[in-house]
Amino acid sequence: MSACPRSRAWRDNHDSAYQHAAVVDDLVADRLRRGLLVDVTRLYEADPLLPVFVSPMGVVPKSTPGRFRLILDGSCGLADAVNDFCDPRPLGDVCLATFDAVVADILDQREHTPAGVPLLLFSTDLSDAYLSVPVRVDDWFQLAQVWRQRVYWNTACPFGLRASGFWLHCFTAAFDSRIAAIAGRRPHTYVDDSLGIAPAGPPMAALQEAMETVAPSVGFSLSTKGGIAPPSTARSFCGWVFDTVAMTVSLPQHKLAALRALVAAHATRHRILATDLRSVLGKLSAASRGIRCSRPYLSELFHASSSTSGRWVTLCAAARDDLLYWADLLTSFNGTRILRAPAPAATIFSDASTAWGYGFYCPELGVYACGQWSTEPDVAPPTQHINVLEAGVGVAAAAIIGALLPRGSAISLWLDNTVAVGTVKRERGARGPLSNVARALAFLTDTLTITISPSHIQGVRNRVADALSRGVLPPEVVGFRRLSLPPHFLTSIIMSRVPSRALVTLLGSPTAPGAPPSPPAAPGSA
Repeated sequence: MSACPRSRAWRDNHDSAYQHAAVVDDLVADRLRRGLLVDVTRLYEADPLLPVFVSPMGVVPKSTPGRFRLILDGSCGLADAVNDFCDPRPLGDVCLATFDAVVADILDQREHTPAGVPLLLFSTDLSDAYLSVPVRVDDWFQLAQVWRQRVYWNTACPFGLRASGFWLHCFTAAFDSRIAAIAGRRPHTYVDDSLGIAPAGPPMAALQEAMETVAPSVGFSLSTKGGIAPPSTARSFCGWVFDTVAMTVSLPQHKLAALRALVAAHATRHRILATDLRSVLGKLSAASRGIRCSRPYLSELFHASSSTSGRWVTLCAAARDDLLYWADLLTSFNGTRILRAPAPAATIFSDASTAWGYGFYCPELGVYACGQWSTEPDVAPPTQHINVLEAGVGVAAAAIIGALLPRGSAISLWLDNTVAVGTVKRERGARGPLSNVARALAFLTDTLTITISPSHIQGVRNRVADALSRGVLPPEVVGFRRLSLPPHFLTSIIMSRVPSRALVTLLGSPTAPGAPPSPPAAPGSA
């Protein structure tokens, strides 16, 4: 575990222990009864020079109101805490369940499950998981705690010890392997929570039985504080609600309420502690995986956090507006689809030039579009950087083509600008116009129910779109139907901080009136 010196080290408990003294009394008495603590006060009264390494005791509230967790602060001290003497080299990597792994498993099993057979989820929670891992007797003196002038040794891995997570993972990995050997499916385990995924019928019955019986066989007990819920198509796991019928991932209501309160508490503040801002950013960034259209509304907050090195951060009006908009996102946009994107129904090649204008074409639909910046004077070069123009034209092209495709279609978008590709792929751009483009992208893809997969193409290979953006009609698109962007559509994408239904209304019927297509106007002096 560790190699603490066989000397004496005493540290007083944290204030939280004294503020909740009655809670600590109950927790200590319970652990004594269960043999998780040993009262060794008489040993030290008999031999005052007996080695002891005392770490502070504290309590932290659990998610259940009124319940607390007793911790051993193994990191308290300056180079002489118990965790400082724990050599991390023998400790291997801990592979916990991830959001992406659960989503991938649901997608894989959904694809291989016959139609009409529900895909079920079943979860278990280990009771006092850390305390189920015993500690070698020779190491007990290193895990000493003092309460009400009594000295106690921990006989099991306490919460707050560096090595506890690794040794718990060794045990949970063992029963995960055992479950996989019995049921043919390995559950997803995150610390002490496990989630099993299987089709209804014998597969889920075998998996449920294994998850309920294997854990006790290796020394763990299952928590029954809320009862063990039967398998269902929707289950909360690691702070997310996975639904295999709607095929969505969303935040549970109590987390939504907490995030709304957090946003409301900071949205009207002009100054905020840097640590508070980082905390808000961390929570909102994590929530963005389940809140649709939300990632672009983090750019201003990230900029505010990174633009100062002081203790306080001044929030500009744009950052405060984004926090207020997050309240609407948390209310109306909870739940992201976890459907695997189908094969692209259309491929778009897009380009923008500062010399003349923009152009794109879709060979599958036999359509193309091009236009001059004179029709969009508010974003005409050099008003906007080429990165912004490339990203804006790409998003506009995907929206125009997406409006012609069935709902749920996938689009492959090829751009010869790496910044534009990154903006579309991450759904988040640098503050300013690129952030506006990302916001429009998120709103349009959600409203039109399309999926966009961006890729980079070398400029020399993007010859057709490049020619269109310079006012030249290449032979590859002769006979294609010409489309026109709605008036001020690009301006709305690039300049609007909060896109609205007007963007979709502007799309209307993107086909330009008139029969056969005509070549674009000559670029003039360009």
